[in-house]
Amino acid sequence: MSRVLPDESTETAYLGTKTADLAASILKSSHDRYRDNEDSSEFVERSEAERPTDSASPPKQSAAKADGPSLSTAIGTIQAEVRDGVQDTPDTAALNPLTEETLRHAIPYIPTSVIYACVKRVVDIVGAMCGLLILSPVMAICALWIKLHDGGPIFFRQSRVGERGELFEIVKFRSMVVNADSLKAAMMELNEHADDRTFKIFNDPRVTPVGRVMRRLSLDELPQFWNVLMGQMSLVGPRPALLREVLLYDHGDLLRLSVKPGLTCIWQVSGRSRLDFTQQVELDKEYIESRSVWNDFKLIALTFPAVFCGDGAA
Repeated sequence: MSRVLPDESTETAYLGTKTADLAASILKSSHDRYRDNEDSSEFVERSEAERPTDSASPPKQSAAKADGPSLSTAIGTIQAEVRDGVQDTPDTAALNPLTEETLRHAIPYIPTSVIYACVKRVVDIVGAMCGLLILSPVMAICALWIKLHDGGPIFFRQSRVGERGELFEIVKFRSMVVNADSLKAAMMELNEHADDRTFKIFNDPRVTPVGRVMRRLSLDELPQFWNVLMGQMSLVGPRPALLREVLLYDHGDLLRLSVKPGLTCIWQVSGRSRLDFTQQVELDKEYIESRSVWNDFKLIALTFPAVFCGDGAA
């Protein structure tokens, strides 16, 4: 079903109204969050205390940044915000006492050949280094273009859920207005995907003119070669999800978290943003069940024409 979005002449007024409404909501939620801080702390501490101590449990994985929030703390924060009305998360997720340990135990274990894992990592390192080196002039132009357009930050950093529930910080070129995340809650009704587990608006009014060009050619994703080089992502794999999206996953959807997330995968070359979440998960499962070095190279090759044609870009 088509949705009516603000035209270019009213875009500034539209975003300004939304920002004002959201600012009032944030002030109220901040007051409520201070009031309920003791309850939120008790929730996180209880989650930590109830973790099983079985020696057979998988070792805790380190976060991407030593001073960043742990997965358990992030889950507790989101669930506390659900209780305070800050997050519009469905009740099924809000009532689920999810912890770091229960999430990681729920993710299926997929055996991987040692040879395939080693070859894949070598390909990732070589590919990421070549990508950063060869595309550095393009990345420099993108960075300068973003800075000259509105003077805001060049990069957009966001916490994502990686392999087996490990949190890491993804890096992208900023393609939206500076306060885009704050505006998202006020624009949920515009979501083009019927499934709330993903959020996508075609012709999103938060996207800047510079960002629209970069998104069409996927230039905003180029800094993620650094995530690949650091071992947080792979060249090929399911796209990394937001934690608030993972909280809405069914048990079968967690299979996406059993492997390292990637820059491209089957659905990136088969429609990209046009596909709904269910179709994305099915294609990710197809990739996971048929992983091989040959398939990885084939998907990398198919990504180039998909990017240059802008097929399914949003």
